[in-house]
Amino acid sequence: MEQLNYLRYLLAFAIVMGLICLMGWAGKKFGWAQLGIKMASPQHKRLQVIAMQSIDTRNRLVLIRRDDTEHLLAVGPEQITVIETNITPPPSTVSTQETKA
Repeated sequence: MEQLNYLRYLLAFAIVMGLICLMGWAGKKFGWAQLGIKMASPQHKRLQVIAMQSIDTRNRLVLIRRDDTEHLLAVGPEQITVIETNITPPPSTVSTQETKA
């Protein structure tokens, strides 16, 4: 009788794991937005990593853009330090070339 209980628990566990895997597959196949999770579209990204530069093996400088403002961060293994905020990005060379043409 005890072996039958173990078999039931094992079968129930396998069914639950199968349902979890099926939901993960469906989420990837049909998109997360259709499952009720809203994700930002690539056209409306508010946060971008513009550039990264290694200082040494453990530290690096990261330039990020949020909306129309850039921020310079020093990222280390134990801390993140804001070096400069509210940097106005330079005008892009693509837009100036398009207006000249």
